[in-house]
Amino acid sequence: MLVVNLFYMYIRSATLVLAYLMKYHKMKLIDAHTYVKEKRPLIRPNPGFWKDLVDFEKKLFRKNTVDMVESKFGVFKFR
Repeated sequence: MLVVNLFYMYIRSATLVLAYLMKYHKMKLIDAHTYVKEKRPLIRPNPGFWKDLVDFEKKLFRKNTVDMVESKFGVFKFR
């Protein structure tokens, strides 16, 4: 069982939990994000952390379930 202080789980803690779920529970990034978001709706990894998670997913599973798209409004995740 993984216990993380979720009170301030906006950026770093969320990123750590997502990476943990991907590596040790073999969850795809999109599934890990959906799972964590159900438990703590207010998570917001910044674009840099998202890129790291997308790269990590590619390294683990040799494919991505999330694409990063840059626009004039910022960087968004899709899929």
